[in-house]
Amino acid sequence: MDKSACVVYLAKTSNLNEDDLFKEYGDSFSKERLERINKKPCGKVKKELIFAGALLSKALKLQGIDSPCFYYKENKKPYLKGQDVFFNLSHSGVYVGVAIGNKEIGFDIQKPVLNVSKSLINRILTKEEAVLYKELKVSFNEIWAIKESYSKLTGEGISLNFKEISYKKENIDLKIDILKNGIKEATGCVIDLPLNYKASLCVKDNLESVNVVFLDL
Repeated sequence: MDKSACVVYLAKTSNLNEDDLFKEYGDSFSKERLERINKKPCGKVKKELIFAGALLSKALKLQGIDSPCFYYKENKKPYLKGQDVFFNLSHSGVYVGVAIGNKEIGFDIQKPVLNVSKSLINRILTKEEAVLYKELKVSFNEIWAIKESYSKLTGEGISLNFKEISYKKENIDLKIDILKNGIKEATGCVIDLPLNYKASLCVKDNLESVNVVFLDL
């Protein structure tokens, strides 16, 4: 993999059975993922943990990594020590995805959002973005995916003040510059998915190319 590139692997989850996937891929799950699955004997969260774990296992095998050894940073972001491989997972609606690259990466998928509340707009969007959204020039889930991907890159998560984050997009290839308080902090791209889903990924420095691959699990 080129050091300025990354690969995004995506799968649809609507027809998947979590028990079958766990039997096939569970041996390669991280200890942390297995502990979280065991704490959720049933329900949506358990399914998402298994779907994401299965996709990650298959994606890493495609990258030539059959027996991954997971480590965690202070902010609990996982990585593969000694492999120079970083990844970030996301699950929304019918999609699960993982972005894999040679540098720290943030990745997020967002399904279409209907009837966006005023409080959510006030929490997520800048004044300029709120105007663009109101004028139907940009979708809410695109803005949300971009800002979530940045929060996952930095490890700040929900503690990040999303209104401090903005972005500039080049319409030709959907590349973006992500700004914090007007200062460029990261680069990335927006990925348009079927069913009006949006995904975004970002890295701290230059991102030359992104390869999107749809997989069957």
